[in-house]
Amino acid sequence: MLSVIIPTINEEGNLKTILPTLKQYCDEIVIVDDGSTDGTLELARQHACKIVNRGKKLGVGSAVYDGVRAASHAIVAIMDADHSHPMEALKSAVLIEVGSVDIIKFSRFVAGGGMEDNFRHGLMRLFNRFLAMIAHVHTQDFTGGYIVATKECFDFEQTAIQGEWNLEFMIHNRKKRIAEIPYIYKHRASGQSNWTGRQDVKRVFRYVYYLFHYRWKALRGGL
Repeated sequence: MLSVIIPTINEEGNLKTILPTLKQYCDEIVIVDDGSTDGTLELARQHACKIVNRGKKLGVGSAVYDGVRAASHAIVAIMDADHSHPMEALKSAVLIEVGSVDIIKFSRFVAGGGMEDNFRHGLMRLFNRFLAMIAHVHTQDFTGGYIVATKECFDFEQTAIQGEWNLEFMIHNRKKRIAEIPYIYKHRASGQSNWTGRQDVKRVFRYVYYLFHYRWKALRGGL
């Protein structure tokens, strides 16, 4: 059985279309909300979602961890509310259910994957190759948060509160059985995107800091 965790801030427009269809692919939907002022929470209640109402913006990484703790099922998926992650890909959770793998990492940078913005896709591919080389983790997409995994994969000391949770998660689970499945990252369907060129630069610095922080801990025997 599968729980899908969706961090939200003012995602009413997207949830109106995603929630009715998403129910076909999972057994539970967990909405972790960071202070929405629109109808996000009411819509989640109407669709019988489990709600973790945190009241203010505390970071997508911490939202993921809180959602995993609240999930009822042993297999969890992390996805965005904005239609950038194709929900049909959740069918691949069967690979975990039958015991073939521990983690499914949906990737924009393996054969068949991509992004609607080709220029950004090329830049992010190069950056993710750099992260993979330094982190010594044989996956290709550290900056996309679309995954399915067993809850036990989240059983470690978690420190990342922003998008670096992806890197932290993959480093801690580098010895697990991981399947990479391609997907096409789509533009946000509704609402205002958080992406700007300046935001991407900030993300690069945060990821690099976390990467070398964890490599240093590994050298000292902390990982």
